[in-house]
This record gives sequence, C-alpha cells and structure tokens, in this order.
Amino acid sequence: QGGGKVQISVVIPAYNAGQFIEETLESVYAQTYPPFEVIVVDDGSLDYTQKKVEKFLARHHSLTYIRQSNSGVAKARNVGIQVASGSWLAFMDADDLWIQTKLETQVKFLKDNPHVDHLSAHATPFEGGKDRTHVPDSGFGHRGNGVVEHAALLLTIWNPIIMSSVMIRKSSVSELGGFDESLVVAEDHELWLRLAMHGYIFAYQHQKLVRKRIHEHNLSRNIALYKQEQEKFLPKKCPAQAGPMGGEKEPFCVLACERNFSGLSRARS
Repeated sequence: QGGGKVQISVVIPAYNAGQFIEETLESVYAQTYPPFEVIVVDDGSLDYTQKKVEKFLARHHSLTYIRQSNSGVAKARNVGIQVASGSWLAFMDADDLWIQTKLETQVKFLKDNPHVDHLSAHATPFEGGKDRTHVPDSGFGHRGNGVVEHAALLLTIWNPIIMSSVMIRKSSVSELGGFDESLVVAEDHELWLRLAMHGYIFAYQHQKLVRKRIHEHNLSRNIALYKQEQEKFLPKKCPAQAGPMGGEKEPFCVLACERNFSGLSRARS
C-alpha cells in the first residue's frame, strides 16, 4: 500500500442484531482512522435491526445497508465482500466493539509490513458492562508480535483468530472464492486455514483492539455444532501407530498437510 491512504471496507453481517448494532456502528464511526465505507448485510432479521441501521444512513453517506433472505453468515459476508470497493476488508461482528484506535493501529502495522495479507489482534471479552480480566493471549499471540510462523499448522489445531479483529486484503479473499457458504459456523476458521495453506502471510498484534461481547446468542457457544462443522475441513487423525517405546501414538496428519502446501506460491502484484 506504500505511503498512500489505505482504503478500508468494513463488512458487518447482522441477524437480529437490533439490541447491539447501534453501539457497534458507533464504535466503527468513532475510529481515529475513518473507514472508507461500512457495509451492513442484514441476513433476514426479524427484529428492529433495519430501523437501527437506518438511523445511521442519514448521517453517514459511506454506509451501505443490504438486506437478504436468511442465508447464513458466510453468505452475508460474501455479499459484503462483493460490493466492497476498498483494498482492505475489516470484518466486524454486529455485537462487538472496536477501541477508538483499532484501525489506526492496524494500518500503521500494515504500512510497516507491506507483505502481510491477514492481520488479527487480541481482544477483551465482556459481558453486560463488565470486562473479563486476565484474558490469556491467543495461540497466535504466543508466537510473538508480528508475522506468524507456521500459521497453517496452528490453524489445523484450532482457530485463535478473533473475527472482529481481522484486517485482510480484499484480493486475497477474492482469489480463493470467499467464505464457504455450506458451513453454518466455523466458516471463518475454514477460510483462514485455506489462506494459510496457500501461502498467504498472517500477522498478529498483542494489543487488545476489540471488545468481544459474550451473550447467550453467540453462535460459537454451540460447541457441538462448531465441532461438527470443523470436521468437514480439519485434517483427520492418522491411524494409531506404534511409538518408539511400544506405546501407541495418534498424531495429527497436519505435518503432511503442511508439507503438501509449503511449496505453493502465488504471484504478488
């Protein structure tokens, strides 16, 4: 991106988000580095989400509101990506909040690290008005502040990435066809793994740039469904093998998986 202004398209899928969307949008528009545009894709909400978003439409010409029939969060994100005109996408869940310097902090990092394709950060979970303290850093955080080594290998084990912290090149997402719309949840995990396996560069910032709202309707709280969807794309376990001392070991086939993709390269513009 050089020294020019980074144009950021914020993509917010929303389903029955009327209770939270106003506060979320306020945190987006309070950024010290203003986004180029904000795209809310309403996934067929049955509540007052549309009325809440319309309050912002009159004040912010950079805001686009799209309503689709209920088709899932992956489809909603893909629709937002398709209409986005910025060179970078910032994903935001309709119930989360950004600290004021979120975009500014990440843009500075991206300008200092122009080879990075995918950037994420730490977050503070909160419930009601109360922040959770002593939050451990994600798996990416333990690998240092900056470019993540072996991102594909880490992502075959679990997903350490907070969705509302992600900044990603639009071209990177478009080249791989966006989110898998057959997945009900974990569609973000699947795309991040696919990107990492194709050699895209991941980076991480330790700073807590997001406030992650915890409430009873979080999709990710349905652990059984999440695991069921992950099984569709995560590497399977290898058959049990005899260990060096005669005991059994059951390693993930992730090393072979990573080797298969380590030679992949792509043309960079």
